[in-house]
Amino acid sequence: MIKAKLNLNTDVIESSVREYNNSTNPFYEASYDLIKNKYFWKDFNQNWTDKLALVYSWMPRIAGKDSKLQIDEGESFEACIQKNCKKEVLDSNFNLNRGIRIVDFVEENKWKSLEIAYDFVSKVSGQIGTSKIFHFSFPSLCLMWDNDQIKWLYEKNSRKTVSGENYVEYHKWAKKMLNEAKDKGLIIQKYGNEFPRILDKCIWYQVKRRK
Repeated sequence: MIKAKLNLNTDVIESSVREYNNSTNPFYEASYDLIKNKYFWKDFNQNWTDKLALVYSWMPRIAGKDSKLQIDEGESFEACIQKNCKKEVLDSNFNLNRGIRIVDFVEENKWKSLEIAYDFVSKVSGQIGTSKIFHFSFPSLCLMWDNDQIKWLYEKNSRKTVSGENYVEYHKWAKKMLNEAKDKGLIIQKYGNEFPRILDKCIWYQVKRRK
């Protein structure tokens, strides 16, 4: 259960974004739109190697290191992912699309789709990489997280202990923080489509302050 709390308002957002831009590696900001606007994010079950190559440019790890998929003899890494994705995710009534926004109402069955899909992709790219895969696939819906954010949210020492259920809980927590904001309407008006990325910067700043 998430115990962290974020007093969200436009002042907090603006100061967090400013601090993020001043303090973090400028590559992240410079490359964000380049990654997000690639055509292949519109098809969830294609171009896995391209997606992983871009996502892992944001991570000091190697794509595939944490892969738990069994690759058959003579089968490519990408073919293995696509085959298993269809079997484990797309055949499970996967009903997410790129236009869904977290600031709007999201039906419970869509959260379940996200949980199932997250648990599958985490077999391929681990917890951190998976959150980035989902954010770039559904940038107005899905949040990113990293080790420090997971520790702050869940008071856990290892990212390996979280799951798709925790990832969905993170989104519901984000909705709760938004609903409790006094200037919720203004936040939605200014940041509706970009809210997941904006919130990521706010969380980053909160974690940085506590460290």
